Amino acid sequence: FNHYAYGSVGAWMYSDLAGINTDEDAPGYKRILFAPKPGGGIDSAEAEILTPYGKASISWEIRNDEFSCTVEVPVNAQAALILPGDGSQKNLGSGSHSFKQSLI
Repeated sequence: FNHYAYGSVGAWMYSDLAGINTDEDAPGYKRILFAPKPGGGIDSAEAEILTPYGKASISWEIRNDEFSCTVEVPVNAQAALILPGDGSQKNLGSGSHSFKQSLI
């Protein structure tokens, strides 16, 4: 994957599809933005990235018109989860967090 064409697909998978991003106001994954973007017939995704604070991960799926996800925020980091559909935002501290939301 040492060519832009391959690397850009990988970056799209974890930053757009899975939704793991940095916050420009807190660089270096001090604050992580989880903003998954389901669509295109894809009904589940999971990704993790090793940050300076530890592992950050997300796993989401859509089943029976319900979006569910679990995110892991590393110690000494913060996160925001932006839910698809209504765009509501949940501010999170370190640890594991699970959410469900109806898409209807």
